[in-house]
Amino acid sequence: KHQKNQKNRYAMESGEIVKRLSLLEEQRNLFLETAKTNGWFKEETEEEEEREIKGEKLTAVNMVNADNTILEQQSLSALDFRVHHLEKSIFGFDPVTKKASVHEKFKEQLSLLKRVDEIKKDFNTIIRERDGTDGLKSFLEIYDQVSELVSPFKDSALAMERVILTPESKAEIVASSAGELESVAEQLKQIDELQPLIEASEFKSLEKHLPQLTPIETIHIDQAAESNESSARVTGLLENYNGIVNTLSEIFISWDNILTTIEANVSAIERARGN
Repeated sequence: KHQKNQKNRYAMESGEIVKRLSLLEEQRNLFLETAKTNGWFKEETEEEEEREIKGEKLTAVNMVNADNTILEQQSLSALDFRVHHLEKSIFGFDPVTKKASVHEKFKEQLSLLKRVDEIKKDFNTIIRERDGTDGLKSFLEIYDQVSELVSPFKDSALAMERVILTPESKAEIVASSAGELESVAEQLKQIDELQPLIEASEFKSLEKHLPQLTPIETIHIDQAAESNESSARVTGLLENYNGIVNTLSEIFISWDNILTTIEANVSAIERARGN
């Protein structure tokens, strides 16, 4: 049972280290290429790191456990060493000992967090000072409010499907929706054309006419009540009229049937007398 728990712990640690390794290795390779191109490395820095790497490779192994446990510990130690080395290379210092491991110039220019901060500052400067960026600035200000509209599949089961689609598939989807997109663009254009009508000075000065509108509203309410009452009376009269007409129609039909019967009897009597 102890070995089983230890194996589970090693498996969890191994998975966590692999995740850290996969994320850091890509960034390390990218920034190392930039560093080598710009000549940020120095020979003494590389020699110092080689000495640290040799020292870190000497990891003690617990010989009390079984062979499988020893192999697992060695694998975890190797992975942890690789992650540790990548973290030092990317962040510019040892995250465990906080000791700088690269040259100062390399640390300042290659540090991922520092570069991200510098890019953010440059981007904010461009938004504030560069001409013609009012549209971008206003978009960034309202992005949080319209993010759901911009990304309708956000936090949904379809988000992953959208991410894994190839550019060709996305282009095909956009092409199939061309008609709908053109219709939306035309509607937005009409809204933009009608915007000046909404912002006309006549509409802006409506508030000063509200005192004059209040008595008219009262009169309209009274007239609407009278109109409803008159409509109800007319409706009642029409119903009564229809009832009278229907009754007279039934009476006339009954009288017609009676007269037709009488005429038939008289004709029969006359024919009998003639014979």
